[in-house]
Order: sequence, then structure tokens, then C-alpha cells
Amino acid sequence: MVLGTPLFYECHFVRTATDRLVYRFRFRVPDRKSFCCGNQCSDCVLLRPKG
Repeated sequence: MVLGTPLFYECHFVRTATDRLVYRFRFRVPDRKSFCCGNQCSDCVLLRPKG
């Protein structure tokens, strides 16, 4: 991970187990590319303005 990258979380109810509630948490980063794959994509991070 890169310092300063925003994280998002999702919380979903899964089931009730005996005397407990079970939830699923997922921590996610934005769906935007964060690296250069070398395929000369139009949304390459190397072409993105700095800032």
C-alpha cells in the first residue's frame, strides 16, 4: 500500500450463530489503477497529472 491511499470498507450481515451476529468486513482501495502495467493504457498512471 502507498501511504495516503484512501481505504473504504464494506460491512455485510452474514448470519446469526448461537448467541452471536456474524458480519463480513472487506477493506478496499479505489478501483482506479495505481501502477503502470506497461501496456500503454489510456488511463496510465504515468499520464495522470501530479497533484
